[in-house]
Amino acid sequence: MRCLIVYDVSDDRRRRQVAKALERSGVRVQKSAFELDIDPSELRELLRTIENRIARQTDRVVVVPLTARGLQQVRWLGAGPLESLPARKADYWLV
Repeated sequence: MRCLIVYDVSDDRRRRQVAKALERSGVRVQKSAFELDIDPSELRELLRTIENRIARQTDRVVVVPLTARGLQQVRWLGAGPLESLPARKADYWLV
């Protein structure tokens, strides 16, 4: 499953913990945004890990599924992507 995970974590320590967990599974595309190509079971485990590190009352984590059709419609303004994940069994190309 390809997805984008973005987060807003107020505490520096918790934010670093969330970022480190995401760095093990994906590619940072912005300061608080990661693109992942991950198995659903691995995603569930990752989200459990993140959920144990955030303060539910103040912090936010958003998981946005990236579909093949949606990926074809991605537009970058400015400098563009720094890195990209290799396509996994995809029937499309990102240009």
